[in-house]
Formats: sequence, C-alpha cells, structure tokens
Amino acid sequence: NIHFLSISTNDSENELGIINDKEQMSFILTDLINSNENEEIDFTVVFMHLPMYSSKSDGELMKLRNELQPIFDSYGVDLVINGHTHGYERTQSLTFNEIITNEDKCHYDNTEGQIYLTVGTGGHSHTFFTEKKPWSIIQNHNDYGFLNLSVIEDDGIIIGKFVTNSGKIFDTFVIRINDS
Repeated sequence: NIHFLSISTNDSENELGIINDKEQMSFILTDLINSNENEEIDFTVVFMHLPMYSSKSDGELMKLRNELQPIFDSYGVDLVINGHTHGYERTQSLTFNEIITNEDKCHYDNTEGQIYLTVGTGGHSHTFFTEKKPWSIIQNHNDYGFLNLSVIEDDGIIIGKFVTNSGKIFDTFVIRINDS
C-alpha cells in the first residue's frame, strides 16, 4: 500500500538537472496522478538526492522546491526522503511556501503536505547545522546512522525511527492516514 517514486535531481551537466528534464517531469506528473487515483495506495514516498527542505540548503535548491512541491501538494505525496546534506533532519508537515500543516512534533495524523527527511548519515564527514529553520523539528550532525521505516498496514501507519550506529534511537515519528 506504499508507492515509491525515485527522482533524479542531479546530472553531470547541471546540478539541478530536473528543472530542464521535461521527460522526467512528465513521468513524475503522470506517476503521481496515477498513484493519487489508485484507492489501494495509502502512502506516497518520494526519494531523491538533493533536499527541498534543509537548514543547510542554499537558494539554488529553492528552484527544485518551487517546481516539485506544488505537484507533491496536488497529488498526495506524504514523505520526501533525501540525502546530500551529511546529517539528519526532520520537518513538520509542510505545503508549498513553508506552510506548516501540523504543529505536533512526532505524530502526523491525516495531515496535508509532506514530511521532509534528510538522511545523509551514511559515513561521510558531517555537515554542521548552524541554524534551525522554523519548520525543522529535529537535527543531528553528530551521529552516523540509518532510517528505519515500519508499516502497520491494517492500521494505515508508518513508524519512522532514526537509529544511530551505536543502536540509540535518536528520533521516532508516526504518520497515520486514518484516525481509527
């Protein structure tokens, strides 16, 4: 009941290759329309390299957000996972232009918008966060680790946990599609 969409946000000639890649943009739009119309799909998860939301991102990545997030808003994307920034960060549920749609820090129940996760903790030296944006819930630039997603299908729930390499659970969150 989860639809995954992988997006290439880099190419060798243009770091923001998606903006000029009309074939990929057409595929993204068609794929998300079909996913949104399929009643058997509970969650839509997008993963890509470059972040759309990161306390360390620069203005150039705003082009990516401006092009993709309105599409994500229109077609029910729930979760966006990226790397690039070498640290961990989780946002509140957001719609276009940084509009926070859920004030809860760990539970996302039937929210509009997407949760953005930066999970760039696979072994490269860390990127230090020097600020925390208003939509940022949690940051970690000290630990290497991984994201574990568990699905409780009958309840329409995804449980996310960021686990450090030492085994410590640093972050836990729940995405629920219904209030049963």
